[in-house]
Amino acid sequence: MFEKMRSDILLGLSMWAVIMLMSSCVVSTYRNNVSMQTYSDHIVIRSHLGGYLQDEINFLADIMKSGKSIRIEGSCHSACTILLSYDKTCVTPGSFFGFHAASYADGRMHLGGTLMLMKFYPPPILAVFINSGASLDNKILRVITGATVIRLLDNACTD
Repeated sequence: MFEKMRSDILLGLSMWAVIMLMSSCVVSTYRNNVSMQTYSDHIVIRSHLGGYLQDEINFLADIMKSGKSIRIEGSCHSACTILLSYDKTCVTPGSFFGFHAASYADGRMHLGGTLMLMKFYPPPILAVFINSGASLDNKILRVITGATVIRLLDNACTD
């Protein structure tokens, strides 16, 4: 069963990589580790590798202030996952979310940052974060699919 899940994830990642390479859209960036496109009423995130938690909290606050919605179509890892706390965030089944405990710049686990992450997560995502062991490990990314997030949060993108 694990091998089947692993091959499904690898296939999904491969398909996503091909789609990203073939995409010809103009992409604006908020920070160097984010590939996204901004529209008048929403933001599409195609690749977000995370970053400093406080930067992501500020990013989310700016989006909430603007009233824009968020559409996550690609990878959303690390600090990006707090975007799942916003009620105007939708995800596509082919997206991926990577979780791990927060860390200091020198690589040590950051308990305060991890607790802050946990405050943002909706209960079903918090359960995944804790039960997967992600809350105790800042070295290994625990990845779940957008389809799993949709099942947990009922937040599928409709258009």
